[in-house]
Amino acid sequence: MKHQPLHARAAAWLRGSLLLLCACAALDATATAQSAPDQLVFEVAPGTKLLKIFRATHELRIDDVGELYDDLPFVSNKTGGWLSSWQRLEFLDDYARCELGRPLEFRRTIRDATAVGKVSATRPGGMRQEDNSKSMSPLRLQTVRFEWVPEEHDWSRCFDKVDADEEWLDELHGDYDLLGLLPGKPVASGDSWSIELGYLRRVFAPGGNLKLVPAGHNLFGRTMELGVGGDFADFLGADVKGEVKALYKGRRDVALDEAGTQKLECGVIELTLNLVVSADRTQLYRSAMPGEERREPSRLESCTVEYSFTGSGELLWDLANKHFHTLKLEGQEGFVATVWKARSDGKENHRLGQLSRYSGPLVLEALCEDGAGVDPSKASDNPKLRPKKR
Repeated sequence: MKHQPLHARAAAWLRGSLLLLCACAALDATATAQSAPDQLVFEVAPGTKLLKIFRATHELRIDDVGELYDDLPFVSNKTGGWLSSWQRLEFLDDYARCELGRPLEFRRTIRDATAVGKVSATRPGGMRQEDNSKSMSPLRLQTVRFEWVPEEHDWSRCFDKVDADEEWLDELHGDYDLLGLLPGKPVASGDSWSIELGYLRRVFAPGGNLKLVPAGHNLFGRTMELGVGGDFADFLGADVKGEVKALYKGRRDVALDEAGTQKLECGVIELTLNLVVSADRTQLYRSAMPGEERREPSRLESCTVEYSFTGSGELLWDLANKHFHTLKLEGQEGFVATVWKARSDGKENHRLGQLSRYSGPLVLEALCEDGAGVDPSKASDNPKLRPKKR
């Protein structure tokens, strides 16, 4: 057997060692890349336009309706049936300045802000009642300019194209980039965090209170305006109780077309929600009372709406373009509306009440996409928005 010279064997051993080291380094680099935390931040360039579409769908069963009298037990009138409603909001946001993960200046065109509903109720004896309602915001087709004010931790806001009463803008909010759902730091798959409960109003009521008002004065329209199957901005305040948990599930390729040829890499946040809230709607109920109800020999004491939701969902964050891609929440919701009135016959005072219970599935969906080619729409000179005469 012929032996290689010592220096040749040493050179071969060295080459093999170098190859092994290179392979190990490549594996280490791949593992590091796979385990590196992801940055889920909002950051768009000046001039970026994003189209945001929000939909809420309620399918509520009328569980029970009945009367209350003083401290006596509830008496059902055996009403049943269904209440279905849908809300659609559409914003075109045109960003001028963004810093530190927050838009500092942008214009928002409210392309759509409507809600529709229908109810089909049955009573003992086969009596059937059906009704419809449609609500629309007077801010629809308006453009509002937002600018971040650090001292107030809020956006200033003004109409961009029309001379209108700016009281309409008091309850608007600039954030519908879902910033409060983000972890606020780099995360790896399996990391979890809690969501501030007060932030849920920004999620369920995009853009704040757009003041959707039902057309006409039917009772079903008033029921939706009180909050049952209506706009979450009407009753979901800062006093929400419960818990919202977020879990980072890592990255996922999301198909943008049916063929799957176009894909978007997204960070995936899993959300679990359990919340309850009680809202005082007395003032609204009083202002919306029809004439015949005002003439009743009784005095309105209170109107409350209690709401509960248990569900889950998923936020997909566009890692390349640094804004949310989609949000979807699904679960079971419940409403309990209670109205109390006081009545006196001259000798005795009594409390009369009506209680209604509703429950069923809720689906919330939001989509954010490039809005560069979207027509911002012409501003509508809505008479409702004109400044009040001084």
